[in-house]
Amino acid sequence: MNALKGCLRHARLLPVAALAGVLLLLAFDTAAFWGWHLRPLASVDGMEIAVWAVLWGTALAPALRWMVLRESRMRFQVAAALGVMIAFSVLHPWHNGYAVPAEMPIRAAGDRTVPPDAVVKFEGGPLTPASPERW
Repeated sequence: MNALKGCLRHARLLPVAALAGVLLLLAFDTAAFWGWHLRPLASVDGMEIAVWAVLWGTALAPALRWMVLRESRMRFQVAAALGVMIAFSVLHPWHNGYAVPAEMPIRAAGDRTVPPDAVVKFEGGPLTPASPERW
């Protein structure tokens, strides 16, 4: 019974640890992409789904507690989760549109001009270097 109380006492730190893990992944992926020219970890569908599930879970669960139970201290966790969502969308090279997959037509042709030799193609999975050829 005492161990259960200890686990529950530390469970309140789980959302903070989850958000810190996403921020750590963001920092690592940014360094891997810009510094070492490797494909980011969050470019894989499974990792992307896990990251967004953590972000939405850490935002929606306290938002519901805030609305239903009127726990106003939950607004800080909601704000932190929304801030990490915005930071991940803006700063991550795979999610802000800088390193979009070539097969995904998410931008109109006139939106952004890219020199023909600036397109890099990643053939392998995460943390693999780009192909030596430019497309």
